[in-house]
Order: sequence, then structure tokens, then C-alpha cells
Amino acid sequence: MRNVDTVGPSRSTLLENDLIASTEDQLRQIITENLDIGREPRFDTKLVDSGVSSVDCIAFFKIVNEQFGLGLVAEECRQFETLTDLVKFIDSK
Repeated sequence: MRNVDTVGPSRSTLLENDLIASTEDQLRQIITENLDIGREPRFDTKLVDSGVSSVDCIAFFKIVNEQFGLGLVAEECRQFETLTDLVKFIDSK
């Protein structure tokens, strides 16, 4: 009999990955509809390197706040270096 723990990821890991994918999909849609970055969003690169203006970033975070019910203020948005950081924060709420 095989040990179930060594066969693959645990159910909680799978659920966590599903949550992240779902949040990523929602953020991807928000970006596509509201930001003109000219390409598929990259979740692992720094937001400051995305070519989005600071005004557009503030507008993006306002939409994210509304969509996910976060209540972040502009200064708090600086804590997210990448979109992956934002996904993890949203999923932790």
C-alpha cells in the first residue's frame, strides 16, 4: 500500500492553489478591463516595472478594494511589490 502523503499535493494545497488561481483570474480581468499594459499581466514582476502610471495604479487599487472588500488606503498598496503578493494578501482575508 502506498503512502498517500507521497502521491501528490494535499487537499489543502490543492484548495489553496484553486483560491490563488481564482483570485489571479479576477485580477487579470480587472487589469484587462482597466489598464492598458499591452500584454498579459505578469504576476511575478514588480508593479513599478509594469509601465502603469501611478494614477492608473491608484485607480486599479480602488477597483481591487471594491471588488474584494479590502478597505486598503493608497499608502498600504505600496506593500505589494508584485501581483502575486496582492493575490496572497487577498486570499488571506
